[in-house]
Amino acid sequence: MNVVWESTDTTKKFREEHYSSWVFPEWVPSSSHWHPVPQSDVEKYLPQELQSAAFRVSREGLSKEETPLQRLSRFTAVPSHPDRWDMLLYAGGPVWAMEWCPTPDGAPASQYIALACHRGMDDQHYVNKMYSGSGVIQLWDLGTLEYNSRYSRTLAYGLAQDKGFIWQLKWCPSGGWELPSCGRKAPFLPRLGLLAVATSTGVVTIYSLPHPDALHSNRSKLTLVRLLSALGSFKAPRHQRSGQVLSMDWLPQKPHNIMAIGFYDGVVGLWDLSTKSSLLRVREPGESLSLLPYRCLLAHDHAVRALAFCPASRYLLVTAGEDRYVKTWDLRRLHDPITVQKRYLTNEIYWPLNAPGILLAQENAYAPYASQGVHYFDHNMRAIFTIPRTGTVWSLSYTDWMNSVVTADSFGEVIFSLLPQICFTPQYLKRTLERRFVSLLFIFCEQIFFCFVKSSSSSRQVRFNPNMCCHTWVVSAGQTGLVRLNCLRTMISSHAQKIISENQAQFNALYSPKEQKEANQTVTDEL
Repeated sequence: MNVVWESTDTTKKFREEHYSSWVFPEWVPSSSHWHPVPQSDVEKYLPQELQSAAFRVSREGLSKEETPLQRLSRFTAVPSHPDRWDMLLYAGGPVWAMEWCPTPDGAPASQYIALACHRGMDDQHYVNKMYSGSGVIQLWDLGTLEYNSRYSRTLAYGLAQDKGFIWQLKWCPSGGWELPSCGRKAPFLPRLGLLAVATSTGVVTIYSLPHPDALHSNRSKLTLVRLLSALGSFKAPRHQRSGQVLSMDWLPQKPHNIMAIGFYDGVVGLWDLSTKSSLLRVREPGESLSLLPYRCLLAHDHAVRALAFCPASRYLLVTAGEDRYVKTWDLRRLHDPITVQKRYLTNEIYWPLNAPGILLAQENAYAPYASQGVHYFDHNMRAIFTIPRTGTVWSLSYTDWMNSVVTADSFGEVIFSLLPQICFTPQYLKRTLERRFVSLLFIFCEQIFFCFVKSSSSSRQVRFNPNMCCHTWVVSAGQTGLVRLNCLRTMISSHAQKIISENQAQFNALYSPKEQKEANQTVTDEL
């Protein structure tokens, strides 16, 4: 577990230096902007399937029991298992986007998941066309999940939107959360986080989401709400010609003011969220704000399927396109990429914090035999074959807390892998044959990897919880609309437990509700 301990220390140090307790103070939710959707219009936003497909959950290592097939109604959940703690909920349709809400390290905060699904089970969309329509972003309250406890889950509220189906969701990495008891003056509400939503109309919209309790206190039994004026929206640099937004990422370093967005036509746009330039800020009807990109580059000949910032440098960005190229860019000199390699079709990219390389989740198209799966490539083009698969890997998630990766694939399997030390690679690896041999050696001798979820349908999304107290929790979902939560309890170490306890004590001592109220009072008065 030495690799895990080192990763935990590195992640903690990085967050102390590069994460913020409060960003974008002018973006505070207001109760005057949030209104309940009329009951007569609710169904046009909700997923169409009222009940899930029949399913049965089996768990290895427990005594076999005859459990009958069961179904879940829309927006309901199965109680967590008393021994394994795994939980199950039903979103109502195929889940396409899903992200955990970030919270401060050590905060006694409820954990939330934002997710979006298609309205119908058989909905199909083409990436080269624009789509409008109604949908809902679901915000699920999972309680104060920790490494040593389990809780129930409920649908906190749904955000109705009319901008088509949702490709991707991204929370601001830090500084968006404040205590629910911070005591803001009406009509302002305590902020849960800042959520960027990429839709099929080619627009990314940022929402300042309030804490559910504060929102419910103003509206009795409020479930589905609509925001009348969004904080800001990012339009495609070439409007209708750029096509849909297929990928985006938020700068991982404070003040998190840069967003990179990839479009269908191969263009990557860079937006500065804190810009004051009147040339880049356009006020729209309804008090919402539209921002224009300050830089654009034609990164690929076709759609930008994935992109990611380097957490160790605010100037490095990696992109992957439909043209099968993976390119690394220096944002200070965009005329030419730093590295270019032609690989397979890439679905997701992750750039680990303490590593000179990237993790790629790939489709099985163009993949040679025995080379399909997840690869780690460093900047000298040396590779570690992380997780071998025979089907398409739709999604991957990496946790810096444990130096581990989890994948979701077309076989419905969610596979966890504890990686070897990847902050450096042996310099003696030169020939391709030797590199392949050592890659296999890493898999079977230095890696721990196992499948802890297997479904009869494709798993489309998987995400590690990014928060310190809950980093052993994993959420996965796919075509059936069933969302699974699993706790990797065996991966928590005494070293991590000590760090978590110290941060919790520090938060309780230095970040009391009274101090939070006084710190935010000035911001409220200015607004």
